[in-house]
Amino acid sequence: MHTAECETRFHRCYDGRFRSGVAGNATAMGWIDVFEEAGVRVASRELLLAYGATGRTLTSAVKLGSLVRARRDHYVLAADSHPLRQAVRVGGRLACVSALADANIF
Repeated sequence: MHTAECETRFHRCYDGRFRSGVAGNATAMGWIDVFEEAGVRVASRELLLAYGATGRTLTSAVKLGSLVRARRDHYVLAADSHPLRQAVRVGGRLACVSALADANIF
């Protein structure tokens, strides 16, 4: 592994996941894990870059269908609900009935 790669917190793996830690003591971390660890459903580009992603890995994840670029510099997991993606796309947020439905209240 190159020294420059070891300096970042997460390293991209061939399967689109990240490796955290140093080369000899690495654990796999996927996009879902990053979102869960950050405690978000919508992640900014800045947040994902702080977790070690690069512009290239983000573009690759969008092309592979792991992430959806809902709005410029705003990403959601591909498995997230369509109403959430629509809300982010227009710069809004889920509220009232849409938020309840998204939380599977009814």
